[in-house]
Amino acid sequence: MASTETEYPTLEAKKVSENGVRSGNDDSTEGDISEKQPCLDPKTNEVNNATKLEDDTDKSVNFQVESNSKKHKYKPNKSVFKSKNSRNQTGRFPLSFDFSLAKVQNYVQTKTGMNTWWSVVFVLLALLLLFFLILSIVMTALYWRSQMVFPVCKTTACLRASAQILPQMNFNVSPCDDVKNFACGSWLNSKPLPPFKSIWNSKQILQYQTREKIRERIVTLSNLVTRTAPWKIKHLYESCMNLENVETDAEMPLTKILSELGGWKVMRDVEIKTWDLVKTMRILHSVYRISPFFEISLTPDPEFPSKHVIQVLPAGLGLPSKVYYEHHNSPVASAYKQFMKDVTLKLNAISTDARTFSEDMFGFEKRIAEIMPDSIHPLNITVYNKRITVGKLKEIAAMVPLQEILIAKYPNAQIDDNTQLIVPHVEYLQEISKIISTTDRGSLNNYLLWKLTSEYVGYLSESFQELVSIYKKTVTGEEKIPERWEFCIETTEKFMSFGLSVLLENSTEDKDLKTKVVTDTFHNIKNTIKNSVEGRKWPGKELQSHVLEKLSSLSLQVGYSPSMTGSEYLNEYYNKLFIVKNNFFTNVLKGMLFLQEEEQARLISTAEEYRWIDIMSASVPAIGYSIPANKVIVPHSLLVEPNFDANYMLPILYGGFGVELSAAILSSVTPWGVLHSRDGTLLNPEYPAVNQSYAYVTKAQICLSTTFASKVILNAGRSILETPYQYSTLLAISALDQAFKALKFELSKSTRMYQPAMESYNSEALFFITYAQSMCTVKTTERKNLDHTLDTSLEDSQLLEVALGQVKDFSSTFGCDSESKYFAQDVCEVML
Repeated sequence: MASTETEYPTLEAKKVSENGVRSGNDDSTEGDISEKQPCLDPKTNEVNNATKLEDDTDKSVNFQVESNSKKHKYKPNKSVFKSKNSRNQTGRFPLSFDFSLAKVQNYVQTKTGMNTWWSVVFVLLALLLLFFLILSIVMTALYWRSQMVFPVCKTTACLRASAQILPQMNFNVSPCDDVKNFACGSWLNSKPLPPFKSIWNSKQILQYQTREKIRERIVTLSNLVTRTAPWKIKHLYESCMNLENVETDAEMPLTKILSELGGWKVMRDVEIKTWDLVKTMRILHSVYRISPFFEISLTPDPEFPSKHVIQVLPAGLGLPSKVYYEHHNSPVASAYKQFMKDVTLKLNAISTDARTFSEDMFGFEKRIAEIMPDSIHPLNITVYNKRITVGKLKEIAAMVPLQEILIAKYPNAQIDDNTQLIVPHVEYLQEISKIISTTDRGSLNNYLLWKLTSEYVGYLSESFQELVSIYKKTVTGEEKIPERWEFCIETTEKFMSFGLSVLLENSTEDKDLKTKVVTDTFHNIKNTIKNSVEGRKWPGKELQSHVLEKLSSLSLQVGYSPSMTGSEYLNEYYNKLFIVKNNFFTNVLKGMLFLQEEEQARLISTAEEYRWIDIMSASVPAIGYSIPANKVIVPHSLLVEPNFDANYMLPILYGGFGVELSAAILSSVTPWGVLHSRDGTLLNPEYPAVNQSYAYVTKAQICLSTTFASKVILNAGRSILETPYQYSTLLAISALDQAFKALKFELSKSTRMYQPAMESYNSEALFFITYAQSMCTVKTTERKNLDHTLDTSLEDSQLLEVALGQVKDFSSTFGCDSESKYFAQDVCEVML
């Protein structure tokens, strides 16, 4: 029968082994014991505990005990255990096992009286118990060994982070095969998408949680002084929640406006010959903030960043993209036409008129779609700063009443023929002028008043909101109307976003600690990026010097300044907003007028906060970069769990918040922030750094497009190089890489710790897990199709593949081989 032999080393041999050095003479000798071995002769008191069996079915175990003054020697005879009469050089007997399951079963059967079947079961259960006992011992040993390497973080923040991370993960999937499924699999399988959402991810969750906090704050507001900003917030929200009044008003608030504008052809209540086209366009733009044909807005002046300048951009389509007008029978196009028909029917139009109207409007908007320009190249300075005077526009687009509209929108701005505008697409306005001149007045009336109706119908009674919901379900896949409270918070955000963000910030705890952690993280990442810039080979010294100069002057704004969060500033800011109790639609109209007043104030004022206040008060909290201020903006509404905690371990902090912060910092020195000086002025196209930046980025684009040509399938078969989000992809790669480098630097200065219940993952692995989970996203099928059509960004799984495939540390951290799609074999030299 085969036997195995196990040797037990002496204490001295064990010590040598533990230090990683073996003895020069480690041979063992079998057979008779050497005379040099320090063992005493056995004494005569020998105990024989069993008799020798005659065949292989022995059912007893004989032990022969030999003892001396130092030790006892256990010598198993023929049975389960078998020993040799020799000692090794360590002075111990080698123990060998002559194991036979049948013999053990026979032994158990003899000793216990069990029958054959039960004795076999007993042996198997005993072996299973032994296996789990050994396993538990090994796992315990490994665990406590890990505890001796690094301690485990046991703070509340660490425990909460683990409670957030672990339930989302799918441990049955390797990160080298599918990192999205590995990091987000369990969360995705739980089908977390709410019926009133078409997309659900960490940002959407944060927005929803923020709105819940805002609602709680508004509801608890009491003893408010009339006409103060908090009073206006509370009564704007409550007027929206007053469904009884909203249902009573029904469609009357909207039909009143339609009548004031001269009537609507589809309703057969307009005198087309006397209807005033110019007046209607002027009122829609200046009073109701509707943008038929084109959009008029403000942008920081590229030549004088402390000021704002008027810009005119293409607009006027009812569908999300001009692509949808190419197929008039597609589900989205059909849903849009049905929506137009249903709304006009609800407003008491005749059925045949409503049907004809919807078809005619789709055809008219298709004419606009056919002249709609594509997106602008982010490095095209000439187009972005294409200036033209009002007088010149009147000459080349005579049918566009732009000057009348501008005077109505900005009465205090002294608009005249010499006023300069930024118009990237002058040719578009020329074509719009042709469309207006060649279209009958009835169609123009239908189009303009439909633009008004489609914008305001959502503020009417529930029956109108249901029509909006049916249309949105086809386009985005949202199954239900949002909860009323969230709709009301969203509406309040539209008109009083700054006030709501101040309301939240004033209730924030540990502001100083959070600000310190954000500031430290900001400087660490910025210094890491500066080191990369200094250590990289650039196509020209001018570009390198320009980038370093911008980074050195880049500043940070965490939350509002104390003066902006006080009641005096807040009340003055909303001084021109008038709110009426329990009249929701009127408050919406008042809110539109306030937004127009506030926009005019920006055009005239040079206040520094106007350069970044929109980023700070955005509905979806996010870190942003302000070009005119050369400042990274971090709202306090973002600094909440699970997105942020000042006491998070560094890998958790950097993997989520740190990567987003890194992207904002890099935005200052990548397209198109790199084309501006540190004071926000747009660089001259002839400046050497401009051409060098273009060449540098183009090289990175080509490399990236070539590397992933066979892996990432994009809309219409285009490569990453040809997509409008090519720069955001490059930025995402750079942000991930720089955040990881910054983390490594911080870890080198601090004591490492384990994340509780995640001791098997080192700091680097935790960073990548957190990063991947920050991109966990679930969408409806309709939303996926919409995003695919709009082509605004890579899918999260595609972006993960592209980004992680360009960062070698991911493959080395998880041990991914060259067959993994995340294996970083051909790393492109991206922007930074």
